Amino acid sequence: MKKIFTILLLSALNIGVVWSVDFAVDGIKYSSSDGKTVAVIGCDNSITDVVVPENVIYNGSAYNVTLIGRSAFKNLSNIISVILPNSIKSISNEAFNGCSNLTTIKLPEKINSWGNHIFKGCVNLTSLRIPDCVQVIPQEEYNDLISLVEIEIPNSVTFIVHGAFDDCRSLKTVFWNANSLMYSDLESIFPQSKVQRLVFGNDIESVAMFCSGNESLKVIEINNLVQTIEDNAFNGCLNLETLEIPEGVTSIGFGAFGLCRELRSLVIPNSVKSVGNIAFSNCSNLETIVLPDMVDSWGTGVFSGCNKLTSIKLPEGVTAIADNEFKGLSALDEIKIPNSFCT
Repeated sequence: MKKIFTILLLSALNIGVVWSVDFAVDGIKYSSSDGKTVAVIGCDNSITDVVVPENVIYNGSAYNVTLIGRSAFKNLSNIISVILPNSIKSISNEAFNGCSNLTTIKLPEKINSWGNHIFKGCVNLTSLRIPDCVQVIPQEEYNDLISLVEIEIPNSVTFIVHGAFDDCRSLKTVFWNANSLMYSDLESIFPQSKVQRLVFGNDIESVAMFCSGNESLKVIEINNLVQTIEDNAFNGCLNLETLEIPEGVTSIGFGAFGLCRELRSLVIPNSVKSVGNIAFSNCSNLETIVLPDMVDSWGTGVFSGCNKLTSIKLPEGVTAIADNEFKGLSALDEIKIPNSFCT
């Protein structure tokens, strides 16, 4: 009876048990607990360029590579570059933490789970695309990426904790898709950075007062899905040189581009139907501007202080010109008044 009971107990203990299998192929280490998928758990110290495959074969069995395990490559200073396949759906905590010589990483197109401190201490990483499963970027999450030159913030991000990017002093380009982010301004998010190029991605439909007073921005790229450039959106961007307002924008707010002193030329597309007060005031180096054919609303002092502007052709829809509207525009030698003003 005792022998039968022992056999039954051992059988019961074995029900549902899945044995983990660890192995290495081409210097990359894997672990499988289900016999179908594997997690990457490390690599040999001799590997400098890590290329993770979508599938791996071991002892005649094929496994789908779906996960980068916790601390998988932690402190492996031999790694310079990493390419991850689209089969990877999860990257665990500290996966590349301390990879001090890692310079580039190609991430999967779609990631479902993203851990913490994945790139902590990756002081030579130059580019990073945060995946669109991330909602909150914690304090000091990327603050020591001192070589980071460009970063992409996805639409999923709704909150960035103060200090998340504090020491990203080399950052020059930001790809911005965070349409729902509760933010103050670009400089508070990247306080030590001198961001020169800001690209608004296709998830952005309205550009708010995000860069006002930023003195390092030189290039702003706005996608053609943006409809509104809000009040003071880029006011005080003193060194802004390149700006293309795409067809699709319908409204430019109060003071939106005031004090953009390095703008030399500008084309406002025909889709724009409303231009707010002092929208381009004190753009002191603005020499040429192309305005839309027709507007529904036109503010006052739109070009006040633009003392290098030589010609203005006001759009149809302008019905009145305020007193002293063009006062101080000393280089202005031609003003074309629309028919709407005469009726």
